[in-house]
Amino acid sequence: MKRSMMLPILFALWFVLVLAVACGNAGAATSTSQTSVPPPTVTTRPTTHEPVEGQIHVYSVHNEPSLIQFSGTAGLPNGTILRSQLYADSTPVPWWPAGHDISVQNGQWTISVALGDDGSSREILVGPFYSINVWERDNPARHGGFSFDLVGPPAVNG
Repeated sequence: MKRSMMLPILFALWFVLVLAVACGNAGAATSTSQTSVPPPTVTTRPTTHEPVEGQIHVYSVHNEPSLIQFSGTAGLPNGTILRSQLYADSTPVPWWPAGHDISVQNGQWTISVALGDDGSSREILVGPFYSINVWERDNPARHGGFSFDLVGPPAVNG
């Protein structure tokens, strides 16, 4: 074989060798870094509204002038009793029916509370940061929560 033909072949072999070594080192560096630095732990809610065994989740809040309603899931047996407390800026809302029993049925639960349409002072205001805590009546360590606020109307510049 002529010397002039050997040069391109040697260059191609050298290139393949360098590429193989580079890829091998990149893989080794990646596996070393994955071993020495564990991935971050991320806790998320399930993306479906299916009950998760042993857990209580609050998935929705519905608010209108006469009613506020919360609903969610509980991976607990039918008939399990839940309790709840609504907070405004971390202070328990005094009119909330904290002693009201909420029954789990088929992994679902709902609580509806009438608001001030009847002349009472029960109202959800624009401004405070609200949260609800829902727990199993006989096991307060098993609980779930949900936070929300009401966005007021846009400011009108006159």
